[in-house]
Amino acid sequence: MRAKTDRKKLEKELDDLWHKAVLKKDNYRCKICGSRDRLQTHHIFSRIRRSTRWDIENGITLCAGHHYLAHRDPEKFRRFLIQKIGEEKYEELYQKSLYVVRITLKDLERIKNELKEYLKGGDNDGEED
Repeated sequence: MRAKTDRKKLEKELDDLWHKAVLKKDNYRCKICGSRDRLQTHHIFSRIRRSTRWDIENGITLCAGHHYLAHRDPEKFRRFLIQKIGEEKYEELYQKSLYVVRITLKDLERIKNELKEYLKGGDNDGEED
């Protein structure tokens, strides 16, 4: 039982680190309107898909209003994403999200370290809007 509790705690920590890393990647701005208010992060492909759950490329920063609209009209949001990141990148991310993976505690620790390193780095890898 202890290992299961430790795993859940680590996954929660990874979720928090992923959130911060996506905000950083997107310059702390909504990728639709540029707002800096009420920012949230959205998984492009569901967080249920373990292969991309903590991949910052599978995240996008949205203001609360646009996050609501992303869930309300997923097809319109999908078209926006393809326009924003390109069809090839979208398809690559989709294919990656389909991988069935077994993530060990060691894998979770590695992902945690990678996210922490990203957050410690300078700006956001030079990505611009």
